[in-house]
Amino acid sequence: MADSLSVAYNGQGIPESIQDVLDHGVALCCAFNRRGSLLAVGCNDGRALLWDLDTRGLAQALYGHTEAVTSISWSRSAQKLLTSSIDHRVILWHIVKGVKLFEVRFDQPVLQACLRPRHSLEFVACPLVSPPIRVTLPVGYNHADKPVRTEIAIDGDLVKLASSMSAKRASTVATVACYSRSGAHLYVGTPQGGLQQLDASTLKILKSVSTDAGKDGAIKDMSLSNDGRYLVVASSDRFIRLFDAADLDPLHKIQDSVNKVRWRSCCFSAKSDYIMAGAIKDHDHHIYIWERETATLAKILTGEAQGLAATLWHPHKPMIVSLSSVGRIYLWGVTYSDNWSAFAPDFKEVEDNVEYIEREDEFDDVDAVNQPAITEALMSEPVDIVTVEREQYGSSDEEALSDDELLFIPVMPIDDSELALQTAEDDRAALTSKAKSDNQTKAKPSRSKDGKPRVKKLVHKPGQRRKRKSESGATKGSKQAKAKESASAVKQGGAGMDVPLDSPAQ
Repeated sequence: MADSLSVAYNGQGIPESIQDVLDHGVALCCAFNRRGSLLAVGCNDGRALLWDLDTRGLAQALYGHTEAVTSISWSRSAQKLLTSSIDHRVILWHIVKGVKLFEVRFDQPVLQACLRPRHSLEFVACPLVSPPIRVTLPVGYNHADKPVRTEIAIDGDLVKLASSMSAKRASTVATVACYSRSGAHLYVGTPQGGLQQLDASTLKILKSVSTDAGKDGAIKDMSLSNDGRYLVVASSDRFIRLFDAADLDPLHKIQDSVNKVRWRSCCFSAKSDYIMAGAIKDHDHHIYIWERETATLAKILTGEAQGLAATLWHPHKPMIVSLSSVGRIYLWGVTYSDNWSAFAPDFKEVEDNVEYIEREDEFDDVDAVNQPAITEALMSEPVDIVTVEREQYGSSDEEALSDDELLFIPVMPIDDSELALQTAEDDRAALTSKAKSDNQTKAKPSRSKDGKPRVKKLVHKPGQRRKRKSESGATKGSKQAKAKESASAVKQGGAGMDVPLDSPAQ
């Protein structure tokens, strides 16, 4: 509600400036979930990063690929994520558990892979030099069973057109594909500039058209509007083409007539009122926005002096995500200005405090008789306070959000008792390490710096040496007295007494 009012009071609701920058790794591709609360980003090192746009923080990282991730596709419930890479693999992930559900290996790099809406066991992959392949995974993701692969055929008229191209060009340009919002149809763009619509279940060709691009009109990117009515295509002949998604009738043909720039990617705005495309330039970050009805240029967004890798419009807000050539993620938004007079016409803004003098009867109670009478029609009209209005997410034929819709990645809480126990153990370990360090600091080494044994020096207190000398003198005097007593005893006792041989009397 607040975003809708802000957009209404600010005019067109086109993003104007960079509001935030997400920098973690080198981003190559990105995709929003259906609600737009999570942003999945594929990096050049094989990681898939999940960003929470409410907190602008990194919620989860998925490790599985060994080389650059080329595309990312969400399931309808946002419980699963499909990633493709140039390491010849396509991996289906479980978001909450953060584990692989299934892995499919191809014999060449896969440039794009997208899940079929409402069918989480089926996806289409676009290899480098082969026609697109539909893959049906086994029920329950049983790894013992092999997935079923079906090659999608190209219309015969488009094959004839391919004969006019050189063999080298025809073998080096890959195809692109995308599903309709309901998953009933599959759209395929060929390197020869052909566009065909197929039944997603039977792969039967329903419509097939050829653009007027000629030999250099390979389709590089395509996107469907949120309501499923329009299809926009970016070709290598520097044109953006708008088609009716139902019968593939051409509606508009857009080009930068001045600079003749090439286009990296294309998509629609949240309400399909605008068409957006990113320009391919070495050191320029330019995003072009046109009005869908008239195909007139509405705005050009200019970022930092870095190339552009990919662009994407938020599914429900006036927000644009652009990836630079160095892997940084830029979030573009609308700069809102407070306009209180839109809600209260008599509102006045003041720069300084002003003393307000109230009227005498301004806050007096007014008699109910003087109030304007309320009509009986308003009184008799029932007010429904029970029914919940249905929220629209995506095309008009989609039902409301299901119970298993993943809006954010949950975080496992930690028990307070376990946290307290862990904190006590950490404190105890810290005290033990501190005591050990103190003991090592107080202890002296057993050897000196030159390697010789350290000799303990005795320090005598004043008077201590004299006392020891006096004690030694007294000991000698007592010994002499004892010797005299023994000698006198010998003289008195005569020969009948036994005297020790070592006695001093001898």
